[in-house]
This record gives sequence, C-alpha cells and structure tokens, in this order.
Amino acid sequence: MNVYNTLVLLGILQGIIIGFYWLIKNKDVTFESMLLSLFIINLSLSLYESWIVSEGVISMTTNYKFGIPFHLLTLTTFYLYIKHYIHAKPIKRIHYFILVSPFVASIGWKILYQFFILLNISFFSFELLKDYLTITHNIFLIISIVYLIELIFNLIQYQKKSSNASKEVKKKITWIFYFFSILFGVLILWCFLAVIFTKMHYLRYLAFIVTTFIIYWLSFTKMYELRKNTRTEEVTQKVNSNKKTNTSKIKVKKEKAEKILEGLKKLEAQKYYLRSDCTIISIAKKLKTNNTYVAKVIKLHYQKNFNQYLNDLRIEYVINRLSNDTKLRKYSIASISKEVGYKTPDTFTKHFRQHTGVLPSSYIKQLNRS
Repeated sequence: MNVYNTLVLLGILQGIIIGFYWLIKNKDVTFESMLLSLFIINLSLSLYESWIVSEGVISMTTNYKFGIPFHLLTLTTFYLYIKHYIHAKPIKRIHYFILVSPFVASIGWKILYQFFILLNISFFSFELLKDYLTITHNIFLIISIVYLIELIFNLIQYQKKSSNASKEVKKKITWIFYFFSILFGVLILWCFLAVIFTKMHYLRYLAFIVTTFIIYWLSFTKMYELRKNTRTEEVTQKVNSNKKTNTSKIKVKKEKAEKILEGLKKLEAQKYYLRSDCTIISIAKKLKTNNTYVAKVIKLHYQKNFNQYLNDLRIEYVINRLSNDTKLRKYSIASISKEVGYKTPDTFTKHFRQHTGVLPSSYIKQLNRS
C-alpha cells in the first residue's frame, strides 16, 4: 500500500470514528452538531465507496448492483447543516423529499433490479439499471446546483443580518463561509470528474486527496470543539462550584449578607450574568468580597448553588427574550448561546433542556407556530 492509499484510508477511518464518537459521546449534542457529524460520516463513506471502485477492490458492475450511493446524501446533510446553522426559515417537507429523492430512487432501482433477477425476468436488464442510475445522478446534479445557489443567497443575507454581531459570532460566520466555499469547490471538481474528465486519472487522484484533507480538517475541528467544550465545562464547574466549600459552617454577618445581596440585585439588573466571563470569582471582585461569602448568600437566599443560580438567570432571560423578540428566533443556536454568555452551544442546549424539558430549536419552533 502506497502513501496515497494510506492517506486516503486514514482520512476515511478518522472521519467515521470522529463522526460516530461525537454523536455517542455528547448526550446534549445540538442539532447543528449532529448534522455536521452525519455529514462527516457520509462524506467518509462516499469517499470509501469511490476509492474501492477506483482501486479495483470491487468492480464498477458490482457497485452498480449492490453499492449504497452515500454520495447522494452528501448534499442533504450539507444543506440541512448550513440551513440550521444560520437558523434560516423552517424547511418545508417538500424540500426534504426533493433532497432525499435521488438516494431513495437509486436504492429503489437496485432493489427492483435484484427483484427481477430473483424472479428470472429479463425485463429489467443491467443496461437499463445503468441508464436509470445515470438519469438519477444527473437529476441529483441539477438539484445540487439549485440548492447550493439558494444557500449562497442565504449566507449573504445571514452575513448582513449579523453585521453588528460579536467577534465570536463573526468568527463563526467566517468559518461557515470557508466551509461552504471549500465544499462547493470540491463538488464542482467531482462533477467535472464525473461528467467531463472521466478519463483523466490525475483529476481523480486530486479529488480523492482534496476530499481526504477536508475530512481531516472537519474531524480535527470536531475534536478541537469537543476538547474545548470539555475543558470549558471543567473550568466552569471548578470555578463556579461551591460544593467543595462547606458553606454550612460559614457564618456571614447580617449587614454583610444584605450588602452582598444588594450587590447581586444590581448586577442582575445590569444583566452581568450574560457576560461569558461571569464567574463567582468575578462577581466576588465586583462586590469587593470573597467567593465563599457570595456562595453562602446565594445558597441562603435562593436555595441554589452558584451554577444553578447563574444558569437559571441566563435561561429565564433567553426564554423571555425569545417570547418577545422575533429577530432572536432567527439566530442560530450557536449565536443565541453567545448572546446569553455561554461559550459553547452544547452547554447552552444542555441547561436549556434541563430548564424547559425541550431543545432550544424545538422551543423556537413552538413559538413560531403560536
């Protein structure tokens, strides 16, 4: 096995492992993250299918008869990920049907062919199967062009709406534009390869290598995001948690407690809890006291630890704002999480679901229907 094959196979393996690991590991994964994971898995499986045919592991005839056309689902997962990421208008059912129809049709032709073979009926020949599959692929290319053009307009509108957004949100917008541009370029490359340059083997190798590096890039992006989310959770819990301090044995003078409580009320009025750097230590510094006293007062007055206190304030704020601000409903879950002080959308989703019993995306859909 040469370096080229090793590189491609490692990329495929990494994409599949990271995609499934993300789905299984993160119980509170957002719908956007789930779609991105499914896209990585699907892209990896598509590359694997193309690679084994290209390298002669299985024949083209066998692939026509038994292969699962994963590549026909690539557009579906990609399109849905972008649409949900930018929180575009709700996708109508007809669009879901159109997006999955090439994949379903392709599987249907293969099942029908096998059915006729099983019954020894020569009506549905292999040549007819190839013709139907070719037509299905051509329809898929047309659908891809139409929906990718729609995504371009959606992204431009999203960028305009987010012109006054925070730096973090703008970074996300830049990332999604890079992501879209690279994937769009690869799709064009594969289209040219499939339709025009079928005999140019060097383009085939180029397409494989570029797709492999995209899988590497997306996989490392997901790994970094998972590691960052885990570290953020650990640091936040370590900083904010007051469980390690036995506050029951600590006494705070009445005057001191009232002063701390008054300070907390002022910070609540200022919506200080919406800042991403809001911790029990930062609040203690603002109130010119120590975090142990702050934890004690919150426990006595609110019957909560600091983590519960902070998360309740944030979630209650976002619920109230979503009810009254239709513009906020159009934001992506990632953007909303930044608006209310969460460093990761998964952390926001976790606490939102604990508070309301539903995912933020489901809650927004319910509001839009009412």
